[in-house]
Amino acid sequence: MILWLSSYGLANLSRFAPNFRSFVGGSIFPLSPDGSTLTPEERASRIAELEGQFRMTSEQAIAQAVAGIQPSDPLFVEWLVLLDRGDLV
Repeated sequence: MILWLSSYGLANLSRFAPNFRSFVGGSIFPLSPDGSTLTPEERASRIAELEGQFRMTSEQAIAQAVAGIQPSDPLFVEWLVLLDRGDLV
């Protein structure tokens, strides 16, 4: 699930749905005016962080997702999206 909120909407989410806000808190990313979120260097760095955290390569992550045996972890979903494999989510 993706929520695309303005800063006002995020403030209201925090105010009126604090439990949901705490659930998604680590997955809130601000967008720049042109819609981009990460530079290619930042994207590669984040992918490297996730490879280290999950102790597998990106290719292994994709193979697990294709086989349907991926971890049920939001960070794993983030990883697949960063790899342009949101189709496997």
